[in-house]
Amino acid sequence: MAALAALAVTKVQSLVGDAGESVAGYSARLAAANLMASEVHREARSSAPGNAPEADRLNRRLGSRCVRVPLIFADTGGTTVWKPGIFAGAAGRRSDPPRWSALPSCAFAGPR
Repeated sequence: MAALAALAVTKVQSLVGDAGESVAGYSARLAAANLMASEVHREARSSAPGNAPEADRLNRRLGSRCVRVPLIFADTGGTTVWKPGIFAGAAGRRSDPPRWSALPSCAFAGPR
């Protein structure tokens, strides 16, 4: 009987340990997804397009990277929100200085 009780205790401890590792791994993946989205966000905010076509290219490239975050970290159940930047200058002309009138952004939202 004592051996059976010891085996049951060992099994429960193993299950609790596995659950703890799983939660820690999930938290790390959630943090990594948030970090990746933050990196895209910082790059988007620091970009300075010189003209409208360049702004479009930046929006497409950075938007694509932002949208990939929840695909890479699908197990987290999170999503991202991409807001493209709006170019300040006239179409086809260089802006002086190059700038966004509305900054682009990427944000990660964990599961609800």
